[in-house]
Amino acid sequence: MTSVVFIDTMTPPSSAASAPPPNVYLFVPNIIGYARIVFGIASLFYMETAPEIAMFLYWLSAFLDAFDGYAARALNQCAI
Repeated sequence: MTSVVFIDTMTPPSSAASAPPPNVYLFVPNIIGYARIVFGIASLFYMETAPEIAMFLYWLSAFLDAFDGYAARALNQCAI
């Protein structure tokens, strides 16, 4: 008597069935970094017409630069 073995090619291996890796671009430190870029560009835009606003936006960008490292360590995330 012969036995027939069927190989299931449609089922992924168990390692491929695990959850997908997280989207690093949406980590909190990276979102803070995106905001820093926006504030930096906005400060350049306001430099001629409203230097007080430009200074505040530039200061805010610098403050967030220090804060994203703390957020990365607190949330155990990385920044790109």
